[in-house]
Amino acid sequence: ASETSCRLCTQGRFNDLKGASSEDACRPCTPGRWWQGDLGASASTACQPCPAGRYQPAFAQVGASHCLPCAPGNFSATAAAGCKQCPLGRYAAALGESSCRFCEDGWSRVPG
Repeated sequence: ASETSCRLCTQGRFNDLKGASSEDACRPCTPGRWWQGDLGASASTACQPCPAGRYQPAFAQVGASHCLPCAPGNFSATAAAGCKQCPLGRYAAALGESSCRFCEDGWSRVPG
C-alpha cells in the first residue's frame, strides 16, 4: 500500500527529524516532563519540566496535572522523575517541598 499523507505525532510525543518513515520516530516526553503543545510537535520544547517539589514518573504524559507533589519528608528538583528522602538532620514538613530544612538547635529528625 502506498502512503498518501503523513501522520502527526500524537499528544505527548514529538519528532524533530525531517523525513521520518515510522511513528517510532515520534519520541515521548521523558519522566519529569509533561507535554504541552500542538499535535505534530517538532521539538522537545513541547515537553515542559515539572516544577521543583513535584515529580512525574512516566513517559508521554499530557498536562501539568501529571506533576505530582512530593510527600512530606521528601523533596525534588525541577524536572524530577521521583522525589528523594530528606537526609538525617533535615526535614520537609509540607507537601511539594523543593528542599529540606536543617533541624533547629535542640531538635533532631526522627526516622520514619
